[in-house]
Amino acid sequence: MARRVGKGRVAYLACSIDAALFSYAYPYQRRLLARVVEWAAGAAPPVRVSAPMCVQARHFTQGKGRLIVHLFNGVVTTAHHGHPAADVPLREETIAIHDVVVTFTQNLPRRCRLEPGARN
Repeated sequence: MARRVGKGRVAYLACSIDAALFSYAYPYQRRLLARVVEWAAGAAPPVRVSAPMCVQARHFTQGKGRLIVHLFNGVVTTAHHGHPAADVPLREETIAIHDVVVTFTQNLPRRCRLEPGARN
């Protein structure tokens, strides 16, 4: 169910799509949840990241307008072996990720710096 309330938008999903996505990760669940969130937001997000699905992306504002875009390479080469409750998030190797595109839809930054390495 979806509707507008005043200037806002609200969506109600009568099922636990978030839990289903976590447990089974069917593509249609991911697409449905993403479209519902985008619709309810009412506007494009200020940052869009196009990357392989193993890349987790988050953006936030720090201090007076410093925009941080955090990209995390979530590839786990241990195939999630080990007991989940005692699993330590160790990485023995890193697999390079290519073709990541970060698009700013609002307030284009005057400069960007890539970390680690402090490359502009």
